[in-house]
Formats: sequence, structure tokens, C-alpha cells
Amino acid sequence: MAGNNQYQGVFENAELIIKHLKGELNQQEQELLTKWLSEDERNISFLESLRDDGSFRNDSQFFSSLDVNSAWQKVSKQTHQKQDTKFWEKAIKWKQVAIVIFFLTAGLLFYTEFNKEKEPAVALKVNPYSKDDVLPGGDKAMLELADGSVVILEKANNGSLKEQGGVKIVKQDGRLVYNAAQGNPTDKISYNKISTPKGGQYHVILPDGSRVWLNAESTLRFPTMFTGNERQVELTGEAYFEVAKLEAPYSSVETGKMMPFKVQTNGVNIEVLGTHFNVMAYSNEKSVNTTLLEGSVRVSHLTSNNSQLLKPGQQAKVNGGIKIVNVDTEEVVAWKNGFFHFNGAGIQTVMGQIERWYDVEVDYEGEITSKHFTGIISRSINASKVLDMLELTGGVKFEIKGKKISVKSR
Repeated sequence: MAGNNQYQGVFENAELIIKHLKGELNQQEQELLTKWLSEDERNISFLESLRDDGSFRNDSQFFSSLDVNSAWQKVSKQTHQKQDTKFWEKAIKWKQVAIVIFFLTAGLLFYTEFNKEKEPAVALKVNPYSKDDVLPGGDKAMLELADGSVVILEKANNGSLKEQGGVKIVKQDGRLVYNAAQGNPTDKISYNKISTPKGGQYHVILPDGSRVWLNAESTLRFPTMFTGNERQVELTGEAYFEVAKLEAPYSSVETGKMMPFKVQTNGVNIEVLGTHFNVMAYSNEKSVNTTLLEGSVRVSHLTSNNSQLLKPGQQAKVNGGIKIVNVDTEEVVAWKNGFFHFNGAGIQTVMGQIERWYDVEVDYEGEITSKHFTGIISRSINASKVLDMLELTGGVKFEIKGKKISVKSR
């Protein structure tokens, strides 16, 4: 059953477990399952845990939104080997169950990358920490209004919060909506600012209908109404934008011309008309990264006056100059969809995301591991489970004390 393809073996073992649970194993398959169980005592414990119907049902619900076809294709692609589709030609629901069984709680697949050799470390049932633990982040943000007053959004009730310059501000379960009110709006432009803390995220619908998802430790400053020749906002941190197309006022530009949407951040200007893109501009990161998913974006470096036009699937890295690279857009926007997605990431990159999302302090004891991590992990689980997942890869160990995580090399 091991075969030449280690990753395919994971899915084949899942098939054995499914058949075992359904009571459909033949003698040869039973021997293969017995052999797998004898290889590691954790395999026995894992199989026993699947008999807990409540636990399995919860895990199934958690993974029900995953694209199982895409998941298997990605695993196969990573191995650079041709896949055997014998089992995967069966019903979709059993493909999903197979993935749920083997990638419970923490992620789809996780392995380390060391000296260009990839060692698989399948996520079995993770053990809860007996010491401290940290809850995941959530919908938390502070809204600063034009008059200087502040609203803590997670404490505010759903419904209308304020009316400013002909625009009503409404909170709707983790989402802030700016709606144009009836009547003539004021000509005075006022600005609002929404900020997420570490461990926070928020979804904003701007006055023009554009949608913005703010990641942790991020700030967006924007007018309560877009007027004139362009729409402009200011960003620090990270945000995903879905920009609405908006026709410019006839008095400002020629008839029928779309009003451009501009994002200003850390000396970088990003200009679009109507498109989907992600901007990562944390001050402690090496570059400002703009990633295009749909439409077109022009990225300009204000200091050098250099600019580049992006195509979907491209990312502009601005650090002195502008470097264009092709990227996996699913990886870039995984945070918006509720996941950590690492692809050959170093431990400091991994822990940087964990630090922001769980609002913790990270320190390193001894030599920092040189291993690289690849995998997909839910952002809705406690920090201890994420760290358990990382420890399964070997080479690193963690300790949680209050809001501090210590990283140690093994």
C-alpha cells in the first residue's frame, strides 16, 4: 500500500479506513490495514477516535466547504508524479470523507521542506495542550468617526450606528455597511478610520459598494462619500478588495468614464477600476505585496516613479523597485477564507502570522530552525492545535505561557 507515491498512500489508507468503518474490507485489505496500524501506536488511537460519532460529525462539518477535487489535485501536483485515480473515480462524498478522516482538525496536508527533500507529516488527531492555550481571533475592530468619537464594533449592537453627511453606518454581524441616505448629501468630505487589533478582522462595505476585508493589525482610512475624479483610501496592514465599478460624475470627466479606485500604502499607489486584489503592507514585512485575482491593477512606487501593470495571478513586490512574480492566489487570500496557507514558508513567516492572529508574543530560544513548512490549517482552532500540527513535522517544539509562545529547535 505504501507504493512509490507517499502522498497517494495517505489517500489509499483513507480508503481502507472508510471501508473498515463501513464493514466492507476484504481479507487482503484487512491485512493492509493491520500492517498500517502496527506501524505507529498513534494510528491505533486515531482509528479509535473515529468511533466517536460526535467528533467525526463535527470534523465533517468543518471540512464540508473544502473543494476536495482541488485538494487532491494539489497533493498530486506537489509530488510531480502521475496519480492513480482508481479510488478517486468513486462518489464525491467518499472523497470528502477520506480527506476529513485523514486531515482532521488541523489541515489538509503538512510537510517540511529541508535541503529540497519533502518529508510528509500527516495530520492525525492532535492532542490538546495540558498547559495554557490561546483562542483564535475574530471579528474585532475600532471605528473612528469624523468627529473623533470611537465605536468598539465587537461591543456595539447590530443596526444603525451613526449618520454622517447623508450616509448611514450600519453594523451587520461582523460587517460594517455604509448606505447612502435619502435626500441631498452634504458637500463636505469627512473621513472614517477602521482599525483591527492583533487577533481581529473585519469586513467593510464602502459607500460606493466596494468590499474590503481587513486582516489582523490593519487600518483603513476612507471618505464617507466618494466625490470628484477618483476614489482614494489609505491602508496599513493587509486587506482584500473587491472594487465596485463606479461611473465618474459627468461634471468632472468625460461621460461614461469609470472612476478609478486608488489605495495608498507605505509609499505605494495601487490604481484599479473594478477588480479583486489583495494588498499586504505590514511595516515589519520586507516588501509591499499587491496580488491581482481579477481585472487589472497598476502598482506605482512613488519614490522611484516606477509603475507596473499586473495581470491576474501576478504579484507586485515593492521594496525599492517593483518585482513581478507569479503566485498561487489561493495561498495569498487564504486568511480571508479562514485558513493559514503556507508554501515553503520559514518558521519566522509562519510565526508572524500566528502572532498577529492569536495576539501573542513570539520568542525564539536557541538556533532558529531552517526547515520550511507547507500546509493548510484552519484559523478557527486554538493556537495549541496549530502548534501541534507544526510539531508533527519535526525539528521544532513550542511552549505556551499565557500570551507568549516560545519556539525551540529540536
